[in-house]
Amino acid sequence: AMELGARAIIADTTTGTAARRVSKQRPVQLIVAATPRVQTYHQLALSWGVVPLLTQPAQDVDELLGTTIRTAKAEGLIAAGDTVVMTAGAPLNVQGSTNMLKVEKVP
Repeated sequence: AMELGARAIIADTTTGTAARRVSKQRPVQLIVAATPRVQTYHQLALSWGVVPLLTQPAQDVDELLGTTIRTAKAEGLIAAGDTVVMTAGAPLNVQGSTNMLKVEKVP
């Protein structure tokens, strides 16, 4: 993320573990933790450098990533033209399944 000049690291997470792992590295980038669970949303507010973002549940990874970017953009966390690094897991909603890293340019 640092080498790419990314604006944010976005961790799509159900339990919050992925966002907490990113937080432990203390990156200079904004850490956006997108979750559909209200409990996880509140818990992540206590993690260093993490801005929790409540999102709608998704049916597939493409929908998840698109929804997350739109929601983060609407909240003013990222803007058009920003580069973001995204983490997620497939299959969705399976604890400990973070297995994807994607670099996106925000439309």
